[in-house]
Amino acid sequence: MFLVVDSPVDKTPRLPVDKYAVDSIHKEEGMSTRKTDETMKWEEWAEKNTDPSAVRRKPEALDGTIVLDLSYGNRDRAMVPAGVYRCVDGFAAISAPEDSQFRGLAKAMHRDDLACDPRYATLEARLVEENADALHEILKAWAMTKTIEDLEELGRVQGFGSAGVKNAKDHYHSEHLRERGSVWKVDDPIYGEVVEYGPVPKMSESPGRIKWAAKPVGWDNERVLSEVLGYDHSEIRQLEQEGIVGKWADVPGRKPPEGLKG
Repeated sequence: MFLVVDSPVDKTPRLPVDKYAVDSIHKEEGMSTRKTDETMKWEEWAEKNTDPSAVRRKPEALDGTIVLDLSYGNRDRAMVPAGVYRCVDGFAAISAPEDSQFRGLAKAMHRDDLACDPRYATLEARLVEENADALHEILKAWAMTKTIEDLEELGRVQGFGSAGVKNAKDHYHSEHLRERGSVWKVDDPIYGEVVEYGPVPKMSESPGRIKWAAKPVGWDNERVLSEVLGYDHSEIRQLEQEGIVGKWADVPGRKPPEGLKG
């Protein structure tokens, strides 16, 4: 499966802005093309098709179009092996691009034969596409028998990169991230105490801050329309009746908490 991206001027491959769905998917066999809904989020599209987190560029171009092959998924083409693999209790990133690291990985897998195999013994050999694909399948099958903790410990002992893929729940409970200020507690005037991701830049003289969480949709309509734009009450009601402006739907997160006044 291929991602077709228009780039007629500088021929530079471009991914969709804000990870939204691509304009077209071009299949190598049959040359069939499917247009996606522009509002479909990238994650939804990926779940239905293939994992687009890593791409490889195909050498051929079609009328000023760059064709990107998405079949690598969560693998790094320039470093082999390096990718994200499913394990017993989640996903883990495994990386062993240096030959010494790969020997450690092979030992962890109880597959010392891999480190001696001329197809995998050197990075140059592992970068050959058919060798990379075969090694990926071996590694994928092995990782599925291990837990995240198993893989992280094996990485520490044998000297290759291995780390569990964290989700929002992991971040929420991480004392390390809270101590760093990557995860903050915020006393929000609407929602009360909430937990948010903190500002990424850490500046000693002008530290970042969070004044409030995201407000309900349309929360500031009246203030902006009246105080900034000069609309009176009747004009604002007219805009609402005509569907030009509006407020939150009956969905948690878009509307204020029940019973909130003001």
